[in-house]
Amino acid sequence: MRYRKNIFRDKTFLTMAGVTVLAVAAIAGGVMLNNSETQPETSQIADLNENNDKDSTLSTNDIAANNGATKSTKEYGTDSDLTNNGSEDETTTSGESETSENQQSGEDNVNEAGAGVSGFSFSADSTLVWPVETNDIIIDYSPDATVYFATLDKYKTSNAISIRSEVGTPVYAAASGTVCDIGYNEEIGNSISLDLGSDYTLQYGQIKDIQVSEGDVVSEGDLLCYVADPTKYYSVEGPNLYLKLTLGDTTVDPLDYLDFKE
Repeated sequence: MRYRKNIFRDKTFLTMAGVTVLAVAAIAGGVMLNNSETQPETSQIADLNENNDKDSTLSTNDIAANNGATKSTKEYGTDSDLTNNGSEDETTTSGESETSENQQSGEDNVNEAGAGVSGFSFSADSTLVWPVETNDIIIDYSPDATVYFATLDKYKTSNAISIRSEVGTPVYAAASGTVCDIGYNEEIGNSISLDLGSDYTLQYGQIKDIQVSEGDVVSEGDLLCYVADPTKYYSVEGPNLYLKLTLGDTTVDPLDYLDFKE
């Protein structure tokens, strides 16, 4: 009986020892498992921190590089602005110089050509050449006293002269100038006006076959037109060239400028 109790005790001891060994092994295995699981996590955290440090370093470098680039860009922009400002200053100076030269050139042209825009100068001392072959005056210039008009059979003032001519007689420019008007009215028929410069204008009437156009520049002696049949206002007087000279808005006597001989 005692023998059986000893055996039982021995089995119990062995069982408990086995359980203890298993427990210790399990604990050891658990510890090892925990260590193996913890080590990678620690490694990942370290890697993450290392990556963060690298990113931080990279970001710092990028920021520094960007700041440098920004500074460079700003400095370049400043240089560009200065360059542009210099160009604008040069352009402005050049433009002002050209404007000044143009103004001076225009003033010189006015001084050389007189007050007229046409570029020609005519004055009280200037001379007109005869525009037709004859110098037979049939109606005198008379703005203050009346003269006889045969066709109208009446006396009235005259602000122009009429030079007897044959139909088809060539009519020439009595002075150089610019054709400023070509027109028609019932009294003098077709007409041409020349801007002689310095506010002088010379008008031809009772003409036909006009050879020039408005804006044309003509020289003294150039062919302008031909004498036409007289209008009904000059039918008794016969064919003639109507010639009127004005200074501004005031008529003047063409004979004061023509080399008139009886």
